[in-house]
Amino acid sequence: MRRQFGGVRCDRQTTAGIAWLAQSKPCIRRHDTVDIYNQRVEIQFDDFREVDDELTDAHQGLCHGWLIGRRIVPETSKCRRRPCPADQCMRQGKVEWRQISGDITVYVSCRAALATFDLIEREYMCNANQRGEQLAGAAAYKVVVIRSTLLPGSMQTVVIPTLEESARRKAGQDFGVCINPEFLREGSAIYDYDHPPKTVIGASDERAAAIVRELYSTLNAPLLHTDLRTAEMIKYIDNSWHALKVTFANEVGRLCKAMGIDGRLAMRMFCQDTKLNISTTYLRPGFAFGGSCLPKDVRALTYQGRLLDVDTPVLSSILASNQLHIAHALGMIRATGRRRVGLLGLSFKEGTDDLRESPIVTLAELLIGKGYELLVYDRNVRLASLVGANRDYILNHIPHIGRLMVDRPEQLIEQSEVLVVASADREFASLLEKLPLGKSVIDLVGAWSTDPSARSAHLGAYEGIAW
Repeated sequence: MRRQFGGVRCDRQTTAGIAWLAQSKPCIRRHDTVDIYNQRVEIQFDDFREVDDELTDAHQGLCHGWLIGRRIVPETSKCRRRPCPADQCMRQGKVEWRQISGDITVYVSCRAALATFDLIEREYMCNANQRGEQLAGAAAYKVVVIRSTLLPGSMQTVVIPTLEESARRKAGQDFGVCINPEFLREGSAIYDYDHPPKTVIGASDERAAAIVRELYSTLNAPLLHTDLRTAEMIKYIDNSWHALKVTFANEVGRLCKAMGIDGRLAMRMFCQDTKLNISTTYLRPGFAFGGSCLPKDVRALTYQGRLLDVDTPVLSSILASNQLHIAHALGMIRATGRRRVGLLGLSFKEGTDDLRESPIVTLAELLIGKGYELLVYDRNVRLASLVGANRDYILNHIPHIGRLMVDRPEQLIEQSEVLVVASADREFASLLEKLPLGKSVIDLVGAWSTDPSARSAHLGAYEGIAW
């Protein structure tokens, strides 16, 4: 069975969910209500006038989208322009939606991707105010879900306060609030909705999250429930990573071409490694990289680029960013206001004695230079056993390293005020579970679970470098 309205064909789908719905003024009025399979669906369209001159024509076309449980596909296009400006609406339009007592309200806004945060904030304050007024008259528990890309904190500082003020109710108690970022690409949004890489739901409370999870129950993809700020951040991390991947491949391609190499072939071979290159390996926040390979090879490649007059801004920024991360760790130590520091770990990789270009050695140098009293413990590092370039490196950077090393971790813990966990050695995690009170712990490697409740209660002065 098919129902026809405004040139739009509605096909029943078993999949429940929402993606994007574009405006089509020649087909549907600004505020219209249609009946789809005996279910009332209300459609509200935002005003385009203050957005962009090109977007004022977006109403002439129709683009793909979804309603809960119903697919909306274009049957005929009213647009006479080519290319159809509905594509712009597809890029700019975001859907804010909620389910109310079996009925569905879809709110379409083409202002969500505006250039400045100030305009976005004003837009969402206006939209949230309207939704809040609707919530004020609702008797049952409702959920407001934001699909747009929002900077972390926007839900808690803009959307929720405005909803609460207008509704005169409390989010998380009287109504739920979720952010459900979309991961759809232009040109393949319908396919991407059916085959998502993941579904992320940030929720104000578990009741709201459960309602939204049900919408995606038929999709075969990881369903991730988290807090509002993390859900807001995920979309920015994804897009920044995608941009970095494109830029990295292009820089490598320019270097390859300058050296007479087919960059496409080189990158295809690079992508064949799904254990280290195209994987989760190395994509976990922690301390800076080091060792005998990565710093040396990055320097060599960027130097070759300069010789060939090939600009490589992304590659050239890698070592600088790595040094900033070390400086960040130093700043965390200085912020404790304490002077006696113990380093748990010295080699660049746990289980080895390789000190060459270890970022922990660099951190130790900085601490010594700032006048800190430093002790170091690493059961894998024995000065008498170091040879060759490894021995030369540490003696050139910290000639008196022998006076700083201790044989027992208990000795270091006893004499230090600040303990810096610089190695993921399991020995350290068990030792720190028995710390005496009054010690500050700075974790550079994620020695404890990301769940604060999993740590010992006496670790009140615990800080992670990126958590």
